[in-house]
Amino acid sequence: MSPRPPLRRGARRLDLWRHHADPQEHDRGRHPGARKQPVEEGLREVAVTVEIDRSLIGSRSAPYVVEVEKGAVRRFADAIGDPNPVYRDADAARAQGYAGIIAPPTFPVSFLAPEEPPWTRPLDRRRVLAGEQGFHYVRPIVVGDVLTCRITFVGVEEKQARSGAMELLIQEIDGRDASGAPVYRHRRVMVYRAAPAS
Repeated sequence: MSPRPPLRRGARRLDLWRHHADPQEHDRGRHPGARKQPVEEGLREVAVTVEIDRSLIGSRSAPYVVEVEKGAVRRFADAIGDPNPVYRDADAARAQGYAGIIAPPTFPVSFLAPEEPPWTRPLDRRRVLAGEQGFHYVRPIVVGDVLTCRITFVGVEEKQARSGAMELLIQEIDGRDASGAPVYRHRRVMVYRAAPAS
């Protein structure tokens, strides 16, 4: 019998969410297999130091469990400045046709995995920024949900900006309820800037 995924309490630590920027995300060290990859910019090429292990594309993290708590939902709604009573009051939520108090659409940004996945763990955190995020819901997240979440490494895109070359590391986090039914998908982009020239 396989061990139960680790239980995480929803949003005991709040990370404020923005559509296109966030505080720097966590990572550690450098990947030992750095190599050069040309990126086309108009009619010329620039060298990008690639340190993201593309062989891990398609990999999934270990599952982790998040229990959605009333207090966590309320604190998150307070933090983002949303006064909607459906995030605080069960009667108000039921009057709107929900099963109970629901979470704001961006609430999954507060779900913290117990450890980083292997494709982000080696990265130099000084070069990491959060990029765009998006959410798709099958149904709203409701207080009392126990969600099993897994992160998938979807792919990498290369970009050239005025500030320099960068890679966009794309991940998707899926959340399923206790019955195994899908609840939401959170797509997030990590911006990994090229290493400074030595």
